[in-house]
Amino acid sequence: MEDMDFEKGLHQYESQLYATAYKFTKDYDAAQDLVQETLIKAFKGRDKFKSGTNLKAWLLVILKNTFFSQYQSDKRRGEQFDHTDSLDAFLAWKGGANKNLADSRIAVEEIKKEIDKLDDQYRMPFMLYFQGFSYLEIGEKLSLPIGTVKNRIHLARKVLKERVKI
Repeated sequence: MEDMDFEKGLHQYESQLYATAYKFTKDYDAAQDLVQETLIKAFKGRDKFKSGTNLKAWLLVILKNTFFSQYQSDKRRGEQFDHTDSLDAFLAWKGGANKNLADSRIAVEEIKKEIDKLDDQYRMPFMLYFQGFSYLEIGEKLSLPIGTVKNRIHLARKVLKERVKI
């Protein structure tokens, strides 16, 4: 595929990429950045694209991988998911919030550590669920069937329940 045709193809799907990026980020500026990064990576890697295959699908894979790479990078820099927003719900699910503040803080730290130890395939759906996303939205974001999303969240809870002694 010629560079001009390839570039035209990239721009043809730009609005669809933005819509998907916005679903991932829920932030206008972050979605714009994600799309730009995706388009740059796609253009740099254009020799890897096989002419005659689905350009849109290829771009969406790059977008998804870029999003998750940035998430992992942010996590390593300490800009990770704030588990405390959803810990009240988790503690209630675990058997009730602890009345003792010191014990609660210890429990929160223990839960954070255990959540971070989960495999990505379980941690990502679990975190998105406790950020308020529906099973359907999680499935769309992670390109998973709803049944798989429910199963992974269930298994993450089960593992956390076994590991965390509150």
